[in-house]
Amino acid sequence: MLSLRFAPAVAGAVGDFATAQIVATLGYPVVAWLLLGTADDLAERLFPDVSTTFSIGPRDLLVVGLTLIGVGMAATALPLLLQGLGLAVYYGEATRQALAGARFELEWPELIRGGLSLVVGIALIAAAKPLAARIGERP
Repeated sequence: MLSLRFAPAVAGAVGDFATAQIVATLGYPVVAWLLLGTADDLAERLFPDVSTTFSIGPRDLLVVGLTLIGVGMAATALPLLLQGLGLAVYYGEATRQALAGARFELEWPELIRGGLSLVVGIALIAAAKPLAARIGERP
């Protein structure tokens, strides 16, 4: 928000644009440092009856990691599938149906990859806890 003050008023004002980018780039670490540095004090003031200490075990980190991998797989698959849906709608018009076969012959591998990635990503999200329990077991 602060960098908008330095946004160029005239298109092509490279110096002002660079200044805005520098302010934004330097602003993120400063805000993050302020929030992380004062998090405990702020939490104690906002929630005086709640303990602010907690511990994260290796199994918890594994669950979070598996869930994030699943979310990443599903998120990368959605644009591919939406593009395929858009192409199907576009080529579904009567004047373009003759071109649809050749276009989808090129698109099928990407659509299949996107579909499989979405299914595996959702399955990984759903099975993160049981997988972490199974992986975390000691023989």
